[in-house]
Amino acid sequence: MRNFTLLVVTLLGSLLLTGCGGGGNNQTSQPPPPLPQLAGAWNAWAPHSVDGVNRSVSFMEFNVNQDGSTISANQVAMINVTFSGDPGDYTHAIWSPQDCLPGPYSMTGSVSAPNMMSFTLQQTGGEITGTATEGTGAQSGVLSGTYDDPSCSGSNIPFTAAKALSLAGSYANTCNPCGTADPSLVLQVTQDSSYHLTISGSDTADGSFTLSGTAIGSTMWVSGVISGHNVSYYGWHYAALDVGLQQLFIVDAESNAVVAIMQGFL
Repeated sequence: MRNFTLLVVTLLGSLLLTGCGGGGNNQTSQPPPPLPQLAGAWNAWAPHSVDGVNRSVSFMEFNVNQDGSTISANQVAMINVTFSGDPGDYTHAIWSPQDCLPGPYSMTGSVSAPNMMSFTLQQTGGEITGTATEGTGAQSGVLSGTYDDPSCSGSNIPFTAAKALSLAGSYANTCNPCGTADPSLVLQVTQDSSYHLTISGSDTADGSFTLSGTAIGSTMWVSGVISGHNVSYYGWHYAALDVGLQQLFIVDAESNAVVAIMQGFL
């Protein structure tokens, strides 16, 4: 009986020791969280308030490339809009196709897990630096952060950014009088995966014409010939702020006068 008891105790001890040793082998390391994926067209907007009233907004537009944790953009645009009417009234506003310092603009930056990004936007004679965090849940894919813009005497300026929608679609000039264009103006906009734009337009005053150029974020930069005259336009897609309102603001690049506010029928 004594020998049987010793055998049982020995077996139990052996099992316990084996269990303790095996527990360490069953531990697995967790994979690192994935990096934010930011490749594509982005629209960033930063409202500027005076005495608590939104008086202007800055748009930073990027066609972003990403290689691992490094992001960059050679196609970068900036538009400043100052409201001369009610806050947020883009119809009655002063448009400018640059920041306080002119372009050309470019951007470099980095991303880190789980949801951080930082960037430097190079300007002629200066730079803008900023950081942002990607949201979660309903805010997934939306960046919120701040940036410093010394050339405009701005620091810690809040901004929001989101993926830009394609400008492709059909548009009609339903807002009259909202610019210098003929009320009959209609546009057919195509945009390819390399952000090339082709605009086929027509109206009763000028007949048919074609413009071409580039989409950067939610903006367009196009040129061509209308009625024998060279034209150059830039524009902004309001869907960047409200996907339910497909409007395309078209501005003359020389005078910064609004040419038309086109209603989209996508």
